[in-house]
Amino acid sequence: MNQALEFDLFNEHLKNNLARLKIVNFTPIQIQSFPTLLARKNLIGLSETGSGKTYAYLLPILENIKNNPKKNPSVLILAPTKELARQITEETKKLCRNTTLLSTLILGGQNINEQARDLKKGQHVVVGTPGRIEDLVIKEFLQLQELDYIVLDEGDTMMDMGFRAQLDHIFQAVNPNACRCLFSATLNAEVEDLIGTYIPDAMTINIDANKSKDTIDECYLKISRKEKLDFIKFLIKKEKIKSAIIFSNTKVAAQTIYENLKASKYQVGLIHGDLSVLERKRVIEKIKNKDISFLVATDVAARGIDISHLTSVINAEIPQNKESYIHRIGRTGRTKKISGKSYILSEENFEEIKKLELSPKLNELKLEGYQSAHKK
Repeated sequence: MNQALEFDLFNEHLKNNLARLKIVNFTPIQIQSFPTLLARKNLIGLSETGSGKTYAYLLPILENIKNNPKKNPSVLILAPTKELARQITEETKKLCRNTTLLSTLILGGQNINEQARDLKKGQHVVVGTPGRIEDLVIKEFLQLQELDYIVLDEGDTMMDMGFRAQLDHIFQAVNPNACRCLFSATLNAEVEDLIGTYIPDAMTINIDANKSKDTIDECYLKISRKEKLDFIKFLIKKEKIKSAIIFSNTKVAAQTIYENLKASKYQVGLIHGDLSVLERKRVIEKIKNKDISFLVATDVAARGIDISHLTSVINAEIPQNKESYIHRIGRTGRTKKISGKSYILSEENFEEIKKLELSPKLNELKLEGYQSAHKK
């Protein structure tokens, strides 16, 4: 199917909004997902981070519900993190511009009675995190019997974050005839069990899942733990890094890196699970708007943050598993025009790192000048 025919799958409002967003081509995961979801068939979409999975499901779903009356929700989209849920909602509203379709964002930490009143007005698309969505279902503020579609975005992360019980409860309330789909960059045993239970007879589209993107240069650097803070600053200068997310495995380590960079006058922000929704949103907007150049984060920021100009990802510690690594480095190299570079910093020998099988593309990088620059 050529690009002209693919755009003709959608109504004039959607096509106008795509033109407004300067989208002139579709990605492989989008091209292959459209026919299945337009036919209202269950789908499992596996594709690398940054490959366009959100529009792969949003476009055909919005096309199919364009004439639905304002009523109980037609679409429920579940995301594991507040950041990803917020981003999905923003993209939904962009595509629904100048249409009659309404969407709302449901997150924990906000007034549940206000959310209930918002739902009572009638919403076509509800985007939310599993915990608060389950609360609204239990209290019967959210009715799912008329649902046309339920979408799980980043299903593997939902399993990693322990949302299986909430998903069980939500699926039990869903219209049995609703189209069910799951999109993710990786697939594991827990997700496969969820699919077997709630998404039967699904078509599976697998486009280079469970591997890192070709647009990212992946590097490993050996550095001792006590030298790491100084080395991060040396790395930024030596590699001429203009913008980056610096990942740490713990909130304590992230706080330490943040304070060190801030003391050295870097334009830097911090994001981790202890910050409020508003605080996290403000920091993400700052780096998106280029008010800051660097973001120190735990894995709470590894999913769903789309910063098109991000040039690098620095793993200040070895990621806890391959899935975490793929999602972390997927924050860079998100467009064909901007390639990305990722770094792992650790005191381990490279031979030990290779045994973790994080990526076959990972190469050891040795930068000259650090020791001479930091002689006492």
